[in-house]
Amino acid sequence: MLGRDASVEVAPAITGPRAADRNIALNTGEKDGFYRPSQHLGRIREQFEREGKNAESFVRSHVRRLEALHRAGHVERLDDDHWQVPGDIIERGQAYDRARGGDSARIKTLASRNLEQQIGSDAATWNMCPRALERAFRAHPAARAVIVVHIYGLAADMDAILEVCRKHRAAVIEDAAEALGTLYKGRHVGTFGDCGALSFNGNKIITTSGGGMLVSDDSALAVSYTHLTLPTIYSV
Repeated sequence: MLGRDASVEVAPAITGPRAADRNIALNTGEKDGFYRPSQHLGRIREQFEREGKNAESFVRSHVRRLEALHRAGHVERLDDDHWQVPGDIIERGQAYDRARGGDSARIKTLASRNLEQQIGSDAATWNMCPRALERAFRAHPAARAVIVVHIYGLAADMDAILEVCRKHRAAVIEDAAEALGTLYKGRHVGTFGDCGALSFNGNKIITTSGGGMLVSDDSALAVSYTHLTLPTIYSV
């Protein structure tokens, strides 16, 4: 149900078979009916490297599609490199999409609040605007925490943001996932607020294929921090 003044994105209806389903069908063994991501990767790697494309990411997109079809009962997963795919996978894929509204335009809610209620970006930094943050506190005086995101390797105006947050007694959490190594007045972003979050996912500056780090000079906060993830829960 869309609310008034919401920001939405409208995507066209899915009118035919997905390219991923066609590729899966083409790369499924005729004799055993298995789709093997490693074999698919081997077939396309050389061509993708010549074209400057990421073959691993391309194959992962097909695995994500299989995971969705698996949840709907259309394919079976034996292990990471063996997916049992029926001969009518293209038709099943179309049926799956239709059941999820594939015949009509897809509407995705980007923001439930109107633009006046959102905290806008500062033209100088491309990050959170301190003036807009002040207006947001006036509209929501009960707010007790602010997440500042440093995007595209650019630092937010931390002096002004911290001044506003201290005035309203709000904690500051920095998301420096896209700005590891960025300095603000000679100091690394992620170290100004009560805590800072870093990411080591595969598309970030330093990668370990996944995971991240929480940094804080508040020892009590660091000890009590609990990271929730599936299927594990652990504290640091």
